[in-house]
Amino acid sequence: MRAWGSWLVLALLALGCSASLRAAGPVSVVMEDGTVVKGTLLGVDQGTLTVQKGNGKTVDLAQDQVKKVFDADGKSVALPASGGTDEDEAVAPRAKASAAKAAVDEDEEASQVVPRDSRAGRGRGPRRSSGSLQGRKVAGNVLFWTGTAFVVVGVVAMGYGVGQEADATSVYYDGTGYNSSGDYVGYTIDGYPGYYTYDQYSEYYYGQDWVYTGAVVTTVGVIGVVAGLIIRPSGRELRQDALLHYGDGKFSLGIPPVTVDARLHSPRATLATIQF
Repeated sequence: MRAWGSWLVLALLALGCSASLRAAGPVSVVMEDGTVVKGTLLGVDQGTLTVQKGNGKTVDLAQDQVKKVFDADGKSVALPASGGTDEDEAVAPRAKASAAKAAVDEDEEASQVVPRDSRAGRGRGPRRSSGSLQGRKVAGNVLFWTGTAFVVVGVVAMGYGVGQEADATSVYYDGTGYNSSGDYVGYTIDGYPGYYTYDQYSEYYYGQDWVYTGAVVTTVGVIGVVAGLIIRPSGRELRQDALLHYGDGKFSLGIPPVTVDARLHSPRATLATIQF
């Protein structure tokens, strides 16, 4: 009789625990790491809680990782003590993995799993290796200083050419013929009055070639300087909205998305943005 009484007591305890869990219905399970899993508590088996979420999916949670369980009225739900057997220890890692997977499900999962600190990671973009940032800064410096050298060379070349033009046109003659040195006078230069000797004519257009070459070299240099100034500060951020962005007093390069205008059937992209 005593043995039968013991079995009866154990059966009643098991039924009472099961009834308590079934009566719990919708619950909020607070984990040790601060996350909250909401759903219907189906039961507890060998140290593992099984919760069915609103989308019908179930998730297993290790009981030793559960801090509190509350019902729909905010009352605490009692759980049976974890047995701590070898089988429980084998189940716990699987339950933890299932809980971690459930935390990254789709949109309705995000509404049921609340992170402990919602500010974590806010406003942070993808990390970039320091090596790539350093490489961009080096490229910016090379462009800037190479462009500066081109500008200097181009300006000097233009100055030399302008001097040749001025020297060639400093003296001109009113008519054709031969001057006192015996040189023939009969060449004209566009934009200048009178007539010139062949040497003056040749010197002027020689100087003009230097002016044109210097202008080209200067233009290339200016492009290099501007590109260097843009690339160097853009090492802190590679934007994805426009080719050129200005904000916080600095320029940044980016890769703008290209879309096709359905009405005009032509590609469209944002070239520049300004942020104040």
